[in-house]
Amino acid sequence: TFDDLTAQDALIKAVREMLEHVALPLVVLMVPVAFVVRRVIRQAFGSLEEAATAIEAARGHERGFRIDTSHLPAEALPFTDAVNDLLGRLDDAAMRQEAFAADVAHELRTPLAVLSLEFDRLDHDDAARLKNDVAGMRRLVDQLMLLAQVDATAAAQFPLESVSLVEIARDVVSLLAPAIIAEGKAITLDVGSGIPMARGRREAIA
Repeated sequence: TFDDLTAQDALIKAVREMLEHVALPLVVLMVPVAFVVRRVIRQAFGSLEEAATAIEAARGHERGFRIDTSHLPAEALPFTDAVNDLLGRLDDAAMRQEAFAADVAHELRTPLAVLSLEFDRLDHDDAARLKNDVAGMRRLVDQLMLLAQVDATAAAQFPLESVSLVEIARDVVSLLAPAIIAEGKAITLDVGSGIPMARGRREAIA
């Protein structure tokens, strides 16, 4: 007993018993507790890492993308719900912008097509030039439509086609030539040989 020991021996015995009955069991328990805590943290952050990987893998033009919240911890749900709500509003805005651009393009294409037919019937020296102007306006409408789609879908992927840069250059010169000649100036197109075809969208180049 402690009564039969000196003060120093009693202190040593008390420390020894504390180590044996308190510290040692704590050390033994810390190993499984640390393992469990590590597993819980890994599961919690693992689902967040998967969500981050899915976001990085999603392309900008993929609409309808949402973060899967079924495996996320409850603490992360307010943030992910807000992000999904923002993605939904962006999709809606993109659809409204595309619908507006399509309506505008349709309203402009119809009268331009009628003008082109009228110029075909017109017996006048300027009929060909006016028809070319109308064709240029139609190309401009197509360009505006394409740009609206690209802006709405954030770098959307469109099927590419073979485009002749020489033909595009000739079209541009033919459109500019009347105004330049009217000012008493001259314009020429010097095209070298062996110019390869380009891959892209004509509306976005011309």
